[in-house]
Amino acid sequence: MKERESDELSRVISGLTNVLSDTLTESRAQFQWMVSHHHFATKYDIETLRSDFSMKLSEIKQAIASASRSQKEALAEIGSQVADLKQQIDDLKNAATDPDVTDADFLQQINSLQSDAQALADIVPGSPQSGGGDTNPPVTDGSSVTDPTARRSA
Repeated sequence: MKERESDELSRVISGLTNVLSDTLTESRAQFQWMVSHHHFATKYDIETLRSDFSMKLSEIKQAIASASRSQKEALAEIGSQVADLKQQIDDLKNAATDPDVTDADFLQQINSLQSDAQALADIVPGSPQSGGGDTNPPVTDGSSVTDPTARRSA
């Protein structure tokens, strides 16, 4: 009888193992379906996202540092160009009172100043000169209404 009980016990254990295996397989299938349809995050997904965010933050930090350096360089360049323009304006003021300066020299200096001012306006976005709103047209032939020599000779 012991052999018969042992065989029956083996069949019962085998049956329970099959039922348990089927249940686990079905549970896995249900979980996979839920994950694919409900977008649950797993621990691996969270770790991957965390490393992606860390990588993105370092890229952002590098981009900000690069932009900051570029901005400082641009401001330094603008500052030096403004200083050059101030010097040219001072030179023009001094030349306007100098009786030895000929009209051609004075007009050439004004044209040079206007070219430099336009170059600076092209560098600085949104400046009045860069939008085409030039209030004083460049002097080309000396016949302009705003001809500075007309004031000097008057």
